[in-house]
Amino acid sequence: MSEQKLRVGAPASAKTAKQDSVPFKESGRGPGSHSAAEKDGVAWRSFEGANGCIEHFFMIDAPAEASFAGQAAGLEQRYRDALKQYGLSAESAVFRRIFLSDILNQADAVCDSPLVEEIDTNPVSTSIIQQVPLSGSKIALLAYHVTGGVPFEKEFIGPRHMLMRKNGFRATIQSRIERDGRGERKTTKRQARRVSCDEAG
Repeated sequence: MSEQKLRVGAPASAKTAKQDSVPFKESGRGPGSHSAAEKDGVAWRSFEGANGCIEHFFMIDAPAEASFAGQAAGLEQRYRDALKQYGLSAESAVFRRIFLSDILNQADAVCDSPLVEEIDTNPVSTSIIQQVPLSGSKIALLAYHVTGGVPFEKEFIGPRHMLMRKNGFRATIQSRIERDGRGERKTTKRQARRVSCDEAG
């Protein structure tokens, strides 16, 4: 398997972009502080640790478009806009959880989308989950990003596992999107069916 590694530096802090978000809540700055904002289908929360590391959580709903393709495209745009607004790079992503209303008919399209395709150059643990989003849309996204503090490294260490190293610690994160021996994604309806059964069980 071709090993894929990415070293992520400490990008510009998201604090400079926070002021543009309306409404915005902040519990102060520095270790132990947190911030939150919610607007236009994007909910964002951030938490700063004592070591300067900032964790960012995004919960993004698709716009109310008629087709799945339209909703997926709208969700991708909202995700790009949110990263830009909070000063985050794509490389700061650690994991993404994509929620679908009909995994057997939607998984192939999602696996060909930017939500998953950059996985080949930027290791991100991505899972597709059969669960109708709370908003009633056909697709939603939970994304986790890390910035600040000591830079971290990410690499795929197996077909469904990513290793993250930061501050002398290591964490293994499991993905529901399987990769073959060459590091390429397996994006078939058979896999989607297995994922759906795994989630149901």
